[in-house]
Amino acid sequence: VGKSLGVKGYLSIAVAPFISVAIIATTAVAFGAIGIPWSITGLFIICVMLIVLSLLVRNILAPTHIFNKIRLSKKNVCKDKSKTTLLNTEIITWKSIALPFSVAIATGAVLFARILYNLQVPNAISQSWDGHYHYNNVARMLDSGDLSSLHMLQLPPNTSFYPAAWHDFVVSVIQVTGVSIPVAANAVTYLFLCFVWPISILAFALVISRNKLFLT
Repeated sequence: VGKSLGVKGYLSIAVAPFISVAIIATTAVAFGAIGIPWSITGLFIICVMLIVLSLLVRNILAPTHIFNKIRLSKKNVCKDKSKTTLLNTEIITWKSIALPFSVAIATGAVLFARILYNLQVPNAISQSWDGHYHYNNVARMLDSGDLSSLHMLQLPPNTSFYPAAWHDFVVSVIQVTGVSIPVAANAVTYLFLCFVWPISILAFALVISRNKLFLT
């Protein structure tokens, strides 16, 4: 979806988790509102529709598209009679992003090692005070097929709001792989803490610093 919108370079990798969370969470709310049980097939269909829609919108708005304005500075040649002038020439090397990427990788590695040390085994049960609430909600979602953030209260009238993106990912992992709730919960937690969070912070840092190699 990001690529179909025209997001390029390493920025497309950085925004992929954000787009994925937005699509899954929003689709879950929409499915819950109209009574469609959650399924990976339904999510796939929504993603295909969004890609087609994004391509159409991008083609319509191509001249003014925001991502079309983000470009790596190149040698712009302006021919004036017999002489050639180089304008806006800027040389960007990997050294400009080596440090931030190293910090992101190191941060992810430290988080991975810390969580692995605490869990010990893939199916470890969270000992946090609200762990049972999240496990139970995932089990309820699997039974009901309703992953909406607007229906997180487990008792009637089931109209309580609670952000359910994490739960939606866990349910999706279980539907695809068939693993248990604790294993899926730990895997999704690993993914968000050791990959999504460092990449997101790196993207934020590189965007505000206007790193052109990253944005192109």
